[in-house]
Amino acid sequence: KDDPLWRVRLSIVQTLPVYAKHMGMDLFDQQLKEVQLSALQDSVSRIREQAVTNLEALAKLFGDSWISTHVLPWVLEAAKGNGPFAYQGRISSLDAVEHLLCASSGNRQVCDVLLQKVVEPLSRDRVANVRIASAAALKNVAKRMMAEDKGFVNDVIKPMLQTMAQDAEPDVKIFAETGLSM
Repeated sequence: KDDPLWRVRLSIVQTLPVYAKHMGMDLFDQQLKEVQLSALQDSVSRIREQAVTNLEALAKLFGDSWISTHVLPWVLEAAKGNGPFAYQGRISSLDAVEHLLCASSGNRQVCDVLLQKVVEPLSRDRVANVRIASAAALKNVAKRMMAEDKGFVNDVIKPMLQTMAQDAEPDVKIFAETGLSM
């Protein structure tokens, strides 16, 4: 996690789901969870992207309780946008929401927390790119979840996209309207 070469850090992060599968949740939490969580805040975007992708695999492997206990606190803190990587944290938290919603096995509590405490506030962020990322995350979640939970998409995600379709920023409108057209 502290290697100065980003490709080495990336290689380590890419192997974490394999280690998690073989080690089990308890051992992974003791020895590698911090590596995973610190990768979500790495200064290299490719490492952050891989760490976010890992979240979906880890969530499927360890379940909703692991998401609630270990990942949600990080996502909620990153969404606040504090510290030197404030913008990156907000964007990474939205990327994480997309992967976690698709992996959460329909747990309404996890879904509600992610949408109400992360996506909704960030859909009103002062930075247009964060609002665009919010709309894009909602669009991608709607696309992935439409077949398995159309009611959730229609009742929860589409109303948020409808609100975003009224945004003053044209690009936010475009992403929201694209999400609504599905």
